[in-house]
Amino acid sequence: MRGFKVLVILVVLIVWAFTDSDLSYGQQAWQTRVANRLAESIQTIQKFCIEKGKVECELLEIEENPPFLRQGQVIEYVGVRKREVPYFYLVVTETDAMTCESYLFDSRGKLLATGAVLKDANLAIHAPEYTQKVIQRIKMSKGSGRIGVAILAPVGD
Repeated sequence: MRGFKVLVILVVLIVWAFTDSDLSYGQQAWQTRVANRLAESIQTIQKFCIEKGKVECELLEIEENPPFLRQGQVIEYVGVRKREVPYFYLVVTETDAMTCESYLFDSRGKLLATGAVLKDANLAIHAPEYTQKVIQRIKMSKGSGRIGVAILAPVGD
């Protein structure tokens, strides 16, 4: 009987070791997918800034712990933005099967801008007329999964 208990404990430990490593590998997989899509979209914006504005864009904010969103869920990010500086609000999804929409509102709830599809991402651009609080509202309209969120602006004041 004692040998049977030792065998059961050994089997449970082996199963736990394999499932634990599979879970951590799965986490790295979505992180890699989101990071690759985010990097590719940031490069596209950077090329646009250099070609059209003759200035580089810098990464101001990036979500370090991207949320898991289900279809229909909404998440908001709030930030204060300087006047007359164009800001690029970028949202990428984990897979092609997912679609999200991005909207920018001021503190009174007035719609400032809506996002447009840019390759595998959603991009909203806004240059405030005055220093203001901007609310970025992201809605998962199709699919479920992780998203990546970043905000870029031209280098300098």
